[in-house]
Amino acid sequence: FEIRGKDKIKAIPAKDRLTDLLQRSGWKCIIKTKKDKERGKFGRILGEIFVRGEERSLNQVLLDEGLVEIY
Repeated sequence: FEIRGKDKIKAIPAKDRLTDLLQRSGWKCIIKTKKDKERGKFGRILGEIFVRGEERSLNQVLLDEGLVEIY
């Protein structure tokens, strides 16, 4: 994972937690994307990541743990 920009230091714990969750799942996940025309602030495709054993999306886990924020 590449982290750039002024918030790099704040992003490292989120990247580490996401890596941990994905490693525990054996790197097997389901990525549920949004509609084709729905894009994020920088033109990226939006989606949610799910792994077996976790009812919430990994996006929601990171939000609930205060590691990321919606912008």
